[in-house]
Amino acid sequence: MRSNFHASLKPYPKDVHEAIIGNGIVATRGRIDHLIARRGLSDEEKEEIPEFERFIVEWNREKLGKERRSWIRNEVLGFLAEVRMSFCSRSAAPSIQ
Repeated sequence: MRSNFHASLKPYPKDVHEAIIGNGIVATRGRIDHLIARRGLSDEEKEEIPEFERFIVEWNREKLGKERRSWIRNEVLGFLAEVRMSFCSRSAAPSIQ
């Protein structure tokens, strides 16, 4: 069963961290979490991500502090996936009967 406990803790990243640790929850590091955990964004990355995402990354980096960012970087499993989709014409698709 998936819990949405974190929804009530926004925008308190330290509290979310404590809730995850205190309740033995297995966390997954997504794309934004990965950027937050890194040791800073390159100038190129700052230009590539939308302004709002850059704000989220920088704000969370400040609120979490070095120790919690290190936890995300070293303890939380990353989930970064590349999605590939292929399409075919209707005539080439197998018929379903």
